[in-house]
Amino acid sequence: MNNKVTGSKLSPENRRRAIIELVKEKEVLEVNDLMSLFDISRATITRDLENLQEKGLITKTYGAIVNRESFSPHTEVYSYGASLHENIAEKKAIARAALSLIDNNSTLVFNSGVTTLETARLIAATNLHLNIVTNSLHIAGVFSHDVLRNVLLLGGDLVHGGHKVAGRLTCENMANMQANLAFLGVHDIDLEAGITMPFSNEAELIATIIRRCRRKVILADHSKFGRMSLYKVDCRFEDIDLFITDSGTDAKYVEAFRSRGVETLVVEVGP
Repeated sequence: MNNKVTGSKLSPENRRRAIIELVKEKEVLEVNDLMSLFDISRATITRDLENLQEKGLITKTYGAIVNRESFSPHTEVYSYGASLHENIAEKKAIARAALSLIDNNSTLVFNSGVTTLETARLIAATNLHLNIVTNSLHIAGVFSHDVLRNVLLLGGDLVHGGHKVAGRLTCENMANMQANLAFLGVHDIDLEAGITMPFSNEAELIATIIRRCRRKVILADHSKFGRMSLYKVDCRFEDIDLFITDSGTDAKYVEAFRSRGVETLVVEVGP
């Protein structure tokens, strides 16, 4: 999408028709790219996309649009309780690799997730002095009687099920902080759609954490790849410093990340 089209020379109808053709070709389009391509404001592109979505021609996600005909998001209802029992060996292996990245006397951020929880449990068994920032009640609970770690639980709305907080206040609190290292659990990863989450507040929190942390590490077992959820995290793969995954992940993802200069660590899972 390098050839700029002067948006002011196109009628709204013709511009929207062009957007439809582009999304059919690309399947996923970044909103910022469309603004640049058509040389139009965010307000104008927002009106275009809302019009097309109302007609059922596209699906808007967080910071992008997708072709509705090709959009096949991961439609299973996310269950944190169920995920506690899925791919456990892989998640534990990824958590062990994550532990080796932590420096003493540093500040870490964890979002809510099963692999991030496994990492927190490993930290609790060490003598590392750390500041822990999280929106996960389960992760905060790991350190509830811990004198070696200072824990800051991000405020916000208690999510149904009671395992985390989320919402505007959570993101605002995170936006006022900075940290050395973030361990992030995500729901879905696709080479075209990017990193996506089933809920908008989760996508926004991850994007905020990425902006406020020096080093960003994605912890994702093989089941996360090749799927899309509705809300795109507002980041590029190049904004991530390291992906840690297991040997069950399709090699094309590892190769794609490394070709973009993104370090990717593949851990072996024992019997």
